[in-house]
Amino acid sequence: MKDDGKNKNDAKDGIKNLNRDDFREFIEGGERVLVDFWAPRCMSCRNQMNILDTMLRERQLPGGTSIAKVNVDDNPEIAEEFGIMNIPTMMVFRNGNVTRRYVGIMRPENIAAALED
Repeated sequence: MKDDGKNKNDAKDGIKNLNRDDFREFIEGGERVLVDFWAPRCMSCRNQMNILDTMLRERQLPGGTSIAKVNVDDNPEIAEEFGIMNIPTMMVFRNGNVTRRYVGIMRPENIAAALED
């Protein structure tokens, strides 16, 4: 993954790992941000990450989309702030505000549609 030091990625640049130190800046720094809340112990989370990786590789996400993931085991305070009770959970942020929330594995076409709205 390319890291340009700006703490914001375009979808083509990969998925950024966030923690409490950079989470707020990242979600507020992008017009359209998708955050995947996950944990290594969660097989469904791994499957969801494979879907996101494929979508990135095949450029199936709208331009200007920033993508990140938050390990809820390492960052419980972020999970608590957003009421994450089940994983995987994906949230779409626009200009720092939550606009959509999805729990469970999402199909590629549903992810793309959620980011287009």
